[in-house]
Amino acid sequence: MDINEKYGGIGIYVNLIDNVSIENCRIKNTLDTATKTDGCNNVTYMNCSCSFFGKDGIKIQSVNNTPIRNSHIINCSSTDKFEGRPDGKSGLGILGTWSGSVCGCVSDAKNKDIYVSKNWSDLRIGTLGYGNSRTIKISNNMLLCNSVELYISITGSLLIENNYFGGKGMINFSGKSAIVTNNTFYNKLISISSEVCLLSDNYINSVMEINDLYDVGRTIKSVFVKNNFIECLDDMLLNIRIGFKSVYFDNNYISHKDNTNKYLIRPRKQLNGIVFFNNNTIDSDNDITVISLGSSGQVGGFVAYRNISNFNIVFFQGQWPSEFVYKTDDTIIVENLSYVYKGNIVYTCDGKYLALGGNKYARINDYYFTDIANMKTNENLKDGFIGIDKTTNKVVWWNGTNWVDATGATV
Repeated sequence: MDINEKYGGIGIYVNLIDNVSIENCRIKNTLDTATKTDGCNNVTYMNCSCSFFGKDGIKIQSVNNTPIRNSHIINCSSTDKFEGRPDGKSGLGILGTWSGSVCGCVSDAKNKDIYVSKNWSDLRIGTLGYGNSRTIKISNNMLLCNSVELYISITGSLLIENNYFGGKGMINFSGKSAIVTNNTFYNKLISISSEVCLLSDNYINSVMEINDLYDVGRTIKSVFVKNNFIECLDDMLLNIRIGFKSVYFDNNYISHKDNTNKYLIRPRKQLNGIVFFNNNTIDSDNDITVISLGSSGQVGGFVAYRNISNFNIVFFQGQWPSEFVYKTDDTIIVENLSYVYKGNIVYTCDGKYLALGGNKYARINDYYFTDIANMKTNENLKDGFIGIDKTTNKVVWWNGTNWVDATGATV
């Protein structure tokens, strides 16, 4: 079916009727939304296209803040938003649904640079005001807008797989849990607000950010970033702006070249979560800092092991946290450092190597490092504990009773 409104109202509109199937339609030149359903359960759009529309493309939405069920957009396209209207929210939209999917679709406003508002999204799922949404699958789509390619706010589970995001726009998603796998991201920013999120087996050319989509003071539980091929788009890889419990970087290939500030993770608040950085390969053209600390950005703990780099790895740099705790022993654990091929591991705090304040110390495998001036009582030290005596500028060892130098003389 071909529908050409010649800049009239809505192309196809269905209201408060269940079991709706709209297939094989081509809709264009609508001053308002190309096609939408209001308050309908069991809705499927299949093999439809909309173009030169004024407001929104294909939209399935609830009414009166009451969720609908089973909303699906399959093998559809939304392109060429009408130049005459700057409003509208999305090319494809499912708002307020319990279970739904968007699969095999293409969305590209094309007139985005001039005519699309900053709130425009290629694909928008479950925003507030339409009732809570849950259990959403986004797969095998191509989204190309350079404003916001994907905007998802749901209270349930989310699966994002096998998509191509190529418009240099933003990706925003939240939910109880999110699995993001086998996607290609060419974006300015991937903003993560899910309580638990797994990003695995993706190609990522973007900055990632852990953020609070609605700024209500939530704490993210865990973010897992593993088995990805990552090319840093900006000076940093991960920006943390919200409280979190744990972030895991595991088994990623990270290319971080031609950037001015060589750091990967930058906390922006006083945070208590632990960062785990394990089994990663870092391809850089200079020394690389894993975590950049500052007066306004700190973490609660850091664990790293078995990372590979072609230059020096600075695992943490900047102002030392006021309470830097891993487990109960104020330990920073960095293990198996021999995996650094050409570079070395560097600990810095305010520009000083191993300048660990208070009773803090670092452990490398079974060897512990500290400024011995910080160990007043020498309690709980094991044989072989390595220290730095800043009075003599010697490296010393704890032999079970005393600090001794390389000759065995007591310091």
